[in-house]
Amino acid sequence: MKFFAVAVLFIQFGLLDARSSTPFIVGGSESAKGRWPWQLSLQVNRGEGVFGHSCGAVLIKENWVLTAGHCLMLNEEEPDDYLLRAGAFRIAPVGDEEQTLHVEKIIIHPEFELINPGLPNDIALLKLKENADLGNPNINTISLPPNDSNDFAGNSDCWITGWGRTSGNATGASPVLMELNIPVLTNEVCDDRWSDNIIGIVQPILDEHICVGDDAGNLSACQGDSGGPLSCQVNGEWLVAGITSRGFPDCKGYPSVYTRTSKYIQWVNDTINE
Repeated sequence: MKFFAVAVLFIQFGLLDARSSTPFIVGGSESAKGRWPWQLSLQVNRGEGVFGHSCGAVLIKENWVLTAGHCLMLNEEEPDDYLLRAGAFRIAPVGDEEQTLHVEKIIIHPEFELINPGLPNDIALLKLKENADLGNPNINTISLPPNDSNDFAGNSDCWITGWGRTSGNATGASPVLMELNIPVLTNEVCDDRWSDNIIGIVQPILDEHICVGDDAGNLSACQGDSGGPLSCQVNGEWLVAGITSRGFPDCKGYPSVYTRTSKYIQWVNDTINE
């Protein structure tokens, strides 16, 4: 049960109340419209056709999206229960510059299981019914990194983004997209910090993970950021280095753990090309 408790942590980070006026991602600041054009809001049907922000997602091709596997576990057989907002800045209302995208197919990594220690393989693909409008200046794709070739640790131009809560006790989603320039840690440092957690739950940091955080533990993703990108610029090109997976319940004190996308290039390419 201890493994399961942490595994569902970022599922609890979803289904947020978009009416909240909380101003910031934890330690971050308000972004600008169009600055992160690959950032999507994954919205879930809350009943009677009313959709609300649940998780983040990432546009990697005009008709393919990456997100976290756990963001889709409750309705993985019902693509129509999800939609995506591209080009969004405010969580509500829907802006004229946005595009609503509909899901044709949900593909969660076949080896993802909530009960697996460390929550490995927390990644999923969404095939879209329509193409994203890449002619819209607020909508664009981000590249995947080279296959298992860059750990990104020490890169000073890595950012996390999302509409998630801005503290562990906040009551809802941020009303605007937030951003945070954040250090990428080595897996050894990340594992050492997580092994000393105060609730005594050992959640291993695996090769399939990439972690972000500061020494004081004040910078973090939080509820509602799951599935969103860790975006790093390398030689002038933006790469999606990770997908938000898990963290500590109050969103501080410990590194945020992301799914390392470079470990899944073959799976992504094989799935898209089927």
